[in-house]
Amino acid sequence: MEAERSDLSTVAREYESLLPESLDVLLLGIGADGHTASLFPHAPALAESVRLVLAVVGGDPLVQRLTITPPVIARASRLLVMAAGADKAAAVAHALEGRDNVAGVPAQLARHGTWILDQAAAQALRRGTGAPA
Repeated sequence: MEAERSDLSTVAREYESLLPESLDVLLLGIGADGHTASLFPHAPALAESVRLVLAVVGGDPLVQRLTITPPVIARASRLLVMAAGADKAAAVAHALEGRDNVAGVPAQLARHGTWILDQAAAQALRRGTGAPA
């Protein structure tokens, strides 16, 4: 994605035209706030059901970004999520074991994927899903 261009809405439309119906493999991460891709908690982009790529504002500090949308995550044939570090432990636990709350923990969009965690990122999990690979 050409995020350095000035008109990110145009870039988003151009990039989504290149995406296949579904990705074979989608690799995501998770932020300490529970975001994934650039889908941040309570962001309007979480409600997107048609568009595949959007220009959004998010993060700390707030900056303009491009992000894939929930339909891209849902349609991926194989979904991998990687997380490392103790600063991600609470978010990982909320994403995998918390009540359904995609608005508050967008990484729950990838809950059904394969999660690859280091011991620090897995430390807050209650069940035995967090053993490091």
